[in-house]
Amino acid sequence: MVLIYYLIRIMFALVATALNVIYYLIQMMPAFVAAIPYYLMRMMVTFVANIPHYLRLFWDAMIETLVRMYSAAVMKERVAQSTRKGYDSRNLTFMIWLFDNDHRNLIQAAILKEMKRVDREDKSRRTRKGKKCKKREYLRQCCGDILKGIDPTQSHTLPVKLEELTIQVFTVFLNTSKKKVKRDSNEAFGDKELEIRLKPSSFDGACSSLSYLFQESGIDKDVNEVTKELWSKIAAYKKGTRRKIDDIPLADCVCIKHPWSKADDTPRCTGIPADIMIMAEFESLKEKMK
Repeated sequence: MVLIYYLIRIMFALVATALNVIYYLIQMMPAFVAAIPYYLMRMMVTFVANIPHYLRLFWDAMIETLVRMYSAAVMKERVAQSTRKGYDSRNLTFMIWLFDNDHRNLIQAAILKEMKRVDREDKSRRTRKGKKCKKREYLRQCCGDILKGIDPTQSHTLPVKLEELTIQVFTVFLNTSKKKVKRDSNEAFGDKELEIRLKPSSFDGACSSLSYLFQESGIDKDVNEVTKELWSKIAAYKKGTRRKIDDIPLADCVCIKHPWSKADDTPRCTGIPADIMIMAEFESLKEKMK
């Protein structure tokens, strides 16, 4: 009974308190209503007084944007349009090579996801004859757009994790710089197609393209030990692709000849097919024998 008594008293006390609060709010309502115009006027006066400050902030932001755009334009103009096109083409090939050769960990996650999507679209394409289309136009277009949209201040726009690119991975890529040539079949040599190594200028172009990608991404070549090793060994690799006559002992006594070089016994080119010339020689020999 005592517990019920105290519970009833607490309930009455709470109800009385709530009624008192409501009463005071009703009494103060006219004051609140009268204060609303005052506070609205004060907000308007504060806003008008701060307009010069807002304009100054807007002007500073606009100037910063213009300077950034001008700097980006100047950075692009440092390389000729044709040279930049060549760099982008080689870097595009490098990105696709990373994508196809179990080095996808070097591609940014968001960009890798987009490359997988367009690659599926390429594989779903068919030619007019219903065969799978070998062209990877969607993937190449995707990589080209990504390379054009690089912004050093936005890490998600950087296509390749250059800080993790090792010399071993890049040299494997350089070793793929070969092309296939067709020739007449010969039992002594076997296949009709041969892979030949490209000229040193091709390796220079690949290395210059990688350097351009570093600059566009805003990454220093000595940002960590991996990149330091990469660029220190690239120079040695490029040097090894060249054969210099000065490195040969007794270079003055060396004479280099190629299969296509003209010799003393090389027949004179007359424009007449070789078989006609041979038949004419046979006829001449027959006449002499008679």
